Parts: sequence; C-alpha cells; structure tokens
Amino acid sequence: MKKLLLVASLILVFATTFGQGEKTAMFKLRGGVSVPFGSFGKNSGTLDYSGFVTNGSNFGAEAVYFYGKNVGFGGLLSYSNFKIDNHRFAGAFINSNIDYDTAFINVNPFKTFVGVVGFYFDLPVSDYFAFTLKMLVGSHIVRKPEGVVSVDDKAGTRSIFTETSVVDSQFALYTSAGMRINPYDNWNLTIEVEYVGSKMEFNFQKNGTSTRSNAAVKTLVISFGVAYFLE
Repeated sequence: MKKLLLVASLILVFATTFGQGEKTAMFKLRGGVSVPFGSFGKNSGTLDYSGFVTNGSNFGAEAVYFYGKNVGFGGLLSYSNFKIDNHRFAGAFINSNIDYDTAFINVNPFKTFVGVVGFYFDLPVSDYFAFTLKMLVGSHIVRKPEGVVSVDDKAGTRSIFTETSVVDSQFALYTSAGMRINPYDNWNLTIEVEYVGSKMEFNFQKNGTSTRSNAAVKTLVISFGVAYFLE
C-alpha cells in the first residue's frame, strides 16, 4: 500500500509540474468483463457460493475534470454481475458425501457495485495515443446471493440446503492502467485493466441458522470505453 501511494504521489507531482494546460472534462461510458481474482471464485474445499463464481459482465460510467493537461479529479460508478458455475458447484456437493447421488442448484448471481473518486492521469505519447492511470478510493458493495441446493442421495431421499441474501460494504482502493486512442476529434476509445478488492464479512441465514463468513472479494476488470473530451 505504501509503495502504491508513493507511486501515485510521484505521478501526481510530475503531471502537475509538467502537464499544465487547458481545463478539460471527460465523460465516458464503458463495459467489459470482470474476472474473479485470488480466492474469490476458486473453491477452497468449502461449499460456499463465493468459491464458484465465474467471469462476469461489467458496466459503468465515469466523469473527470482535468485541472491540468495530464491530471484530473473524477469519479467512477461500476457494476458487475457474476454467475455461479452450477455444474462445478453441484459436483462439489456430490463429492462432499459418498451417499449423495445428484444435486440441483438454484443460486442467483453475485452482484457488486463500486463508487469511487480520485485522481486520473493522462499521459499522451502523440496526438492520437496516450497512456492512462487511475488511483481512486471509495466504497465496494457486494451482494451475496440467496440460493437453494437440492441433493438426492442414493436411497432417493432429498435434502434441501438454503441461504439468504446479504449485502456488505467496505472501503475500496481502485487502481487502473490502460490506454486511449483518438480516432476522431474529441471522441476517444479506451481499454483499461482495473483492480478492486475488499475483505467482506457476510452475516446470513444458512439452513435457518445464523452464519458468518469472511471472503476476500477481489476482481480484475477489463473494460472498453467510449470517451468524449470537452475542452
């Protein structure tokens, strides 16, 4: 964290010192793919929904005010939807008990929402190409879904496992690196790789019993955007 803040400070000083220019606003719509990162989406041996998420869709919008040619202050709203890999989840249930024969999964997607503000850095190489960086902070809101799992054992007896939905919100550090191209006047196309992660504490009902679980919800977002620069 300290190294990241140091790098951000150095970029800010450089951009502020050498990048003064006309004040500019930027508005962007973007979409892409959210990829589970770390233990999020990787089964750790427990029958927890967060261990079976798959790549999700991402949509968002951004607005920035550039007080220098290369540095600005702005905000980002981002929404992601992660489906559960039902086949893998059903297999995990069957493998958890030698008496289980089949499993039927009905679990809604994980949903995340990010609202962050901070510094944007635009580092042009030419009139048509620039590198971009973002250092943002704010809130990471995650909705752990409700779900029902029906399992039949070899004797034909059915067991029902249920979980309620729950939402947690934590502080988020949102970082990004990417590039933009300027094919036509003030219109730009962007591609960025972004990272956001938080440690979540979920308190929910599992089979009628109050349960608490901790999960590190971390994602990489590969986003493609259309931006308009207002000079």
